[in-house]
Amino acid sequence: MVRKSLTILLLTIAFVSSFRAQNPAGNTSTGALVGLPAGLPPSILRGGTTGELMAVYTPRSPEEIQRLLEIAKSSQQSAENSYAESVRLAQSASGQLQIMTEELRTTETRLNVAKKAKNSSDVSLLTNEAKRQEAERKYLVSLRDAMNADMESLNSQRIAAGAQVKALQIESDAAKKHDEIVAANSEKASNTTSYAALLKQLFSARKEAADRALEAASKQTSVASRKLKQLDALSKLSK
Repeated sequence: MVRKSLTILLLTIAFVSSFRAQNPAGNTSTGALVGLPAGLPPSILRGGTTGELMAVYTPRSPEEIQRLLEIAKSSQQSAENSYAESVRLAQSASGQLQIMTEELRTTETRLNVAKKAKNSSDVSLLTNEAKRQEAERKYLVSLRDAMNADMESLNSQRIAAGAQVKALQIESDAAKKHDEIVAANSEKASNTTSYAALLKQLFSARKEAADRALEAASKQTSVASRKLKQLDALSKLSK
């Protein structure tokens, strides 16, 4: 304990002696920096805020951005076409299901009449027909659900492709602005302000595109599940 107290005392004396050597007259007038004889250290941001802003995003070449943009636009058009076709197929499946449901209802009505009339041959025939129609109706339910899931998935892919196109279009503008600022080699506030705004749009668009892509991937899982149920229902038709 004594040794520890002695150590603290020696360190305190050394600090005070150092302080007095730096401030021989106890000067604390305006402009003096107590404990900082050489002034404040320089900012570690060597390029200033403009330099840091320019380092936020490293642009790809205009040719690369244009190539990716053309691919994205082609994917978007393909997704639009696939979605339109999926809407047609989903509507067709719903129509088939409605027709089969009405046919089954008619068959069940005829079967009840045959039972009341105690017409055994008609009862046997209509019972088998009702079973067949019910199996087909269940299949058409699975078909409708699969088509609807496919339609939702393709719609999600269409939206994701559009978001990707938008992100690349903004990136093209941001890359041009980046090169303009570098070429001008100046720190005009208007340039950096507009560039910062472009970068915010760019990364917001990229986030949106990534979110939409994840959503589209999730929809594909739902489609796969519905297709498996459709196949299961189809297999029962042949039994």
